[in-house]
Amino acid sequence: MPSDWLAMFSLSVIRADGSQSFLLNKDVEYIRESFPSPSDKGEPTHYAIFDNDTMILGPTTRFLV
Repeated sequence: MPSDWLAMFSLSVIRADGSQSFLLNKDVEYIRESFPSPSDKGEPTHYAIFDNDTMILGPTTRFLV
């Protein structure tokens, strides 16, 4: 998370073609149970705030910049 981060309002994926998809805010345990393997790759559909410094995405992705 950025050092000046205060709160999350929403999170979205913007694809190369310009289309946008909003991620669903879920609990960390939900994401870990739904996507148990870090090798589960694909466009993220869910996110959770793990701690003050980290967010978790489900499924994980290869194309974050």
